[in-house]
Amino acid sequence: MAHRVLLFLAPAAAAALTACAGAETSNRPLPAWFVERQAELNSEGYPDLANVPDRIDANTRQPYWDGVTAELDAAAAAMRANPRSGAPADAAAQAAEAETFDAEARQALEATRSQH
Repeated sequence: MAHRVLLFLAPAAAAALTACAGAETSNRPLPAWFVERQAELNSEGYPDLANVPDRIDANTRQPYWDGVTAELDAAAAAMRANPRSGAPADAAAQAAEAETFDAEARQALEATRSQH
């Protein structure tokens, strides 16, 4: 994995440094460290894309996915077993409170509408 990252970063860094060098508009000399790094990156060249291995990282084994399903089912069961995840103890009172709020909001809306 690290090798792939380096294969990607080296040309990207070379391109960025080249762009910076091309953007130089004054006659000031470039810093020595920059010139050295630019020469180093230019000597590496581009990676040969024909040598990149065809590798599939996806896990397609059914036993693996059966295990994932079991873990998710266990997590769902634990969540449902939590007392805070169930319906409130006084659902009827909450429903009545919501209806009262709705009625009051509608009255306030109608009162405002009638004033204009």
